[in-house]
Amino acid sequence: MRIIITVQPAYGHFHPLASLARELVKCNHELCFVTSKSFTPKIIAAGFKCQPLGLDWEESKACETFKELSGIVDRNEINLFWMKHIFAGETAKYMIPDLLKFSRKWQPDLIIHDPYEFAGALISEYLSIPRIKSGPMVLLPSSKLCKMVSDSISEHRKNLGLPADEDLSFYYDCTELAFIPRFLISKDICLSRNVYFLRPQICDEAVYENSSKLFDKIDIRKKIIYATLGTVFHCFPEKWSAIFDAVRYNSRYSIISSIPDRQIIDLFKHYSNNIFVTDYISQSLVYKYCDLVINHGGLNTIISAVLHGIPSIIMPIGADNFYNARQCESEGIARIVYFDKKPVENLKIAIEDIMSNKIYCEKISLLRKKIKQMPEVTKGIEIIEKL
Repeated sequence: MRIIITVQPAYGHFHPLASLARELVKCNHELCFVTSKSFTPKIIAAGFKCQPLGLDWEESKACETFKELSGIVDRNEINLFWMKHIFAGETAKYMIPDLLKFSRKWQPDLIIHDPYEFAGALISEYLSIPRIKSGPMVLLPSSKLCKMVSDSISEHRKNLGLPADEDLSFYYDCTELAFIPRFLISKDICLSRNVYFLRPQICDEAVYENSSKLFDKIDIRKKIIYATLGTVFHCFPEKWSAIFDAVRYNSRYSIISSIPDRQIIDLFKHYSNNIFVTDYISQSLVYKYCDLVINHGGLNTIISAVLHGIPSIIMPIGADNFYNARQCESEGIARIVYFDKKPVENLKIAIEDIMSNKIYCEKISLLRKKIKQMPEVTKGIEIIEKL
C-alpha cells in the first residue's frame, strides 16, 4: 500500500505518528511524509522519506512567519489565531495545491493526516482517497472547533468545488487512531466516527551520546527536576525566570532544562550552580534520573512522563495546555501552577508537595497499568489494512 502522511512541522505533531510509520514500513508499506521544507530534514533524519510541500515554516519559529502572533497576549485569542489563521488558514491554503499535485503524481492508496493538518482531509475527499486521522488529538468540543475554523475551511472547500460543510462533518466522518490514554478525554470532546484508542508510544528522536554528557556535571544524588516548555512556547525568558527562581537557592534540587533558543540559554547558563540548560536533551534519558517534570502541558510531554512514572507540575501557556492540565490534576497525577498567579511562590509549594507525597506516584502507577492494557500499534496496522 502507498501511503502519504501529512504532518504539521513540529516534533509534537511528528512523534505521535512516528511509531505508526515504523510499523507500516515493517509491514512493507510504502510511505512518504509531507511537511514544510524546513522540517523535512528532521523527518528524513528519523529514517523516513519526506516530500517538502506547502508553506515553509516551523511551529518553533512561528512568530517569524506569522508576525501578528507576537502581538497577541490573551490566551484565547492566541488559540484562535493558531487554529483559524495558521492550521486551518494559511498552512492549509499553501498545502492544498501542492498536495493535490503530488497526490495525482504519487497515486497513494491512503492518506493519513495529522488532526491539525486540514489539507490532507480535504484532498482525500476531493480525490476520493481513503483517509485516517492520527496524531495529536484536537481536544475541543465540535461547536468550539467549528467556531474557530469553519470560515477558513469553507473557503478551501469552495475553492476546491466541494459542497458546503459548516458543521465540519467531513472532519469527524473518518477513522481515527488515537495514541492517547482515555483519562485525557473529557465527556464534552467530540470524537471521530470510528476512534480506536491505542497504547501511546514513546518516540524520542534524540542522540543519546550528546544528551548523556550533561549528566557528567550533575550530582544525581540530589532530587532532579526536568523543566521543558516544549518547542513552541519556550521563547519567554520571564517564564523561565519564574521556574528557575523557585529552585535557584534550594541545594536539595538540581534542575535540567531543554531550551531550543540560544539567546535564552545564554541568559541562564550561569544563573545558579544547580541549574543546567541545554538546547536539547533526550527525554527518554532524563526521565531515567528525574523525580519531577515541570512542563507546559504539551500532550507528548505529559504522556511520556506518565509512561515513566513521573508526576508533573503543569504551567499552561496556550493551545491544549490548559485542558490537559485540568485533566491531569483531576486524576491526581499533577498540580497546576499559573504563570500569572504568584508563580515562584506557588511553584515552590507545589514542588515540596509532590516531592514529599507518594500519592502522586501511586496514582500514576495505576494509570500506567491501564495504559499497558491498551491495544498496541499493531492493532492500528490491522485497521489500516482493512480499509
